[in-house]
Amino acid sequence: STLGHSSALVLGGAYINSVGVSPNGRFAAIAGDVPDIRILEGPQWTASATLKGHGSAVYALAFAGDTLLSGGDEDVVREWSLDRLGAPGPISDGRVLCEHGKDVYALAATSDGSIVASGGEGNIVHLSDARLQHDVRVLAHYPDDVTSLAITKNGGTLAIGLEDGTVDIRTIERSRASSSSPFLGHTGGVENVAYWGGQLVSSGDDGRVLVWDLMTGNYVGEFSRPGISGALAARGGTMAAGANDGSILVRGLDGSHSELATGVPGILSVAISPDEALVAFGAKGGLMGV
Repeated sequence: STLGHSSALVLGGAYINSVGVSPNGRFAAIAGDVPDIRILEGPQWTASATLKGHGSAVYALAFAGDTLLSGGDEDVVREWSLDRLGAPGPISDGRVLCEHGKDVYALAATSDGSIVASGGEGNIVHLSDARLQHDVRVLAHYPDDVTSLAITKNGGTLAIGLEDGTVDIRTIERSRASSSSPFLGHTGGVENVAYWGGQLVSSGDDGRVLVWDLMTGNYVGEFSRPGISGALAARGGTMAAGANDGSILVRGLDGSHSELATGVPGILSVAISPDEALVAFGAKGGLMGV
């Protein structure tokens, strides 16, 4: 299949580390190796707001209800109100939700913002509440950097990808967080994790996308082809993985599959719209498309 899309140079020559689509499908957020976060507004995906507040590169984005969350080299997680994103021009009032003290590489949140998970270079995961606007607690230290996070819709289970190639599953309660045995399968660092229906999918530096059985901890399927980049997203019944040649592999829980040719090489990040009709992607050189 060929993807009909509009692409634009939104971050100069920077790598685009993360893209996201708002819950209402109206906005796309783009972050990369520059301090500014760019907002595009659909359906034409024209430039809207520019979020200013981070001091350097931004690595992670996540939407939680009416809030956009961001984290990066500045060692903090910031939050931005969706009510402001439609206003053109710079916005610089993103408040700090929690402080890590080291780089933030990954974010995940429930739809209502009651649980925000953030992790990175400090080998720990912070749990915060965006509604109450404070840190809740810190999970135990991990043996390596936290590179990716995913949380179930009800906020009951958190998947944590690590630089050492393992995936940890945590059952979250307000009073505690219990861990199951780590999922072992990747031979390189875990780039992204995502819940796909009743399964978990993960991508890594080894160029593989693994499908995990959450009950047994075993991987039960694999999507691989030369040049898989580690860019991965899943929503509902749709999973999308990016490749270095500009392709996006799309899989459905019903067995459907297609390969979208974007014509934009070096895809680093992907996101799926809430209605599963659109895929947003970011690439090397500051290019993004929908």
